[in-house]
Amino acid sequence: MACKLFLLALCLCGVAVQSFVLRSDNSAADAQVDTRYVQVDVDGEQYNLNLQSRQRDVIYSTTPVWTVKSGQEGFSFADVTDKSYINGVFYDDAEFMATLLATYSEDETQIRYNGVVGVGTKAHTVVSYPEKWWKPVPVPDNDDVEDNSESVKEKSEETKEEILKLRSAYVPGEKTGKLEEALSILHPKVLVVVDYTLFEKLGKDIQKTVKYVATFWSAIDLRYSKLYSPYVKTIGTGIVIVTEAQTGLLEKARDYFTEEFIKDTEHTNYDSAFVMTASNTKTVQGQSHLGSICNRQYSTAFVEDDASFGGLLTATHELGHLLNLPHDGSDEAESCKVESGDSTTVMAPSTVDANIVDWSQCSRVILNEFSKTEAAQCLKSTYRYE
Repeated sequence: MACKLFLLALCLCGVAVQSFVLRSDNSAADAQVDTRYVQVDVDGEQYNLNLQSRQRDVIYSTTPVWTVKSGQEGFSFADVTDKSYINGVFYDDAEFMATLLATYSEDETQIRYNGVVGVGTKAHTVVSYPEKWWKPVPVPDNDDVEDNSESVKEKSEETKEEILKLRSAYVPGEKTGKLEEALSILHPKVLVVVDYTLFEKLGKDIQKTVKYVATFWSAIDLRYSKLYSPYVKTIGTGIVIVTEAQTGLLEKARDYFTEEFIKDTEHTNYDSAFVMTASNTKTVQGQSHLGSICNRQYSTAFVEDDASFGGLLTATHELGHLLNLPHDGSDEAESCKVESGDSTTVMAPSTVDANIVDWSQCSRVILNEFSKTEAAQCLKSTYRYE
């Protein structure tokens, strides 16, 4: 099979990244197979990413985006009409938790990857080098392409002491009745709210902010792809960007997104408003209510982020709380205590450095039980009308 091969130079937190991109020139069926082999060096360790194009977008070009500032009576919203901000294709590697946005020039002579590679609890930002772009090299047939996946070394380092700041503060939810039939797929619909502090860290650039949010939540969706009973498919149903420092939206968010936001925008399609802020909360990295995703009075969540995907695992964790997942080692997950070592869980109560992060068996069982309750009813549909 004839293919094209592009060699790209990228930067991953200051280290080199090489990308070998195989693209079919033949039939439509071949064109559906889009595999990209990316070599990444992190702290002297090499990772061979096997990137696959995402089969489902989390945030679309049609997803509404608003900017907000203070108004005479409350908040003043403005629609962002340019929907071309996400002008590329997302690719994932589930083994190394990599989510990259590939963008192309009009003549397809240039390609850029930007996004995040998650090595355990660490998130490494990938930024392309525009000045060292592509360099064509001879292309072997597909049969001659060597698979180096078995030789990839997993990053290992000694587990460090736990960070004193709590990962999360959550409020227990209430028990509810059972559904007649359990949900096989949960569709959490998230309204992403970017606080001014984070918008400022992103250069006060709306296009950059939208791309960052889309990458961030695509990476969260990748982490939830490891769950299958039920499946969890995250949908970003809107982005609110606070463009003024003194709006007060952060302080009023929990009450405001219960009802007032719908009155101001007529936008009902969200289960949870997820506030992303760069403000240092001193004691906690995130906050949410347990099992309250379908109750807007309690479904607003908060996560601290640094514009470099530092809040990625915490946001995954907080969404887990909204889906009724308690901390491992407590409550219904008491039997899944997290021991110190090289691995941890998504719902661990404290942030630790680890090379492996996965969902505990307790989280899997509790999520399955949650899918049978009325508290999950709103997650059945991909759209919320009320």
